[in-house]
Amino acid sequence: MPTAFVTGANGFVGVTLVEQLVEAGWNVTAMHRPTSDIAYLQRFPATRVVATLEDDGGLRAAMPEGVDVVFHVAGNLSYWARHRERQTRTNVDGTRNVVEAALANGAGRLVYTSSISASAILRSCCVMALAEIV
Repeated sequence: MPTAFVTGANGFVGVTLVEQLVEAGWNVTAMHRPTSDIAYLQRFPATRVVATLEDDGGLRAAMPEGVDVVFHVAGNLSYWARHRERQTRTNVDGTRNVVEAALANGAGRLVYTSSISASAILRSCCVMALAEIV
């Protein structure tokens, strides 16, 4: 049975991905923040873990060793300019933490899903950060 680790598992894309993976026979570990509403996520037989993208140690502990695929679908989509620092912590630093955790935990693959709305304000910052990771 293939294994998956999904960040942002309680969000619109994340919960739909969890549903599809479970239906396809995957063993899914679904990550969500401690403050997340997991009402929809609870409908699926996934292992739920609590962690944040900003906490690299907690993220590494939440991610199973040797997971087949890490699906990184979490992000901060706020358009409010006052949330710029929070967006950077989540979308740039958090993505860096996911990549580093995947490498450290021996993940087979990493699938990164994003949107222009996640980085429109921070485009150059995000591109530079991702270039550093790769």
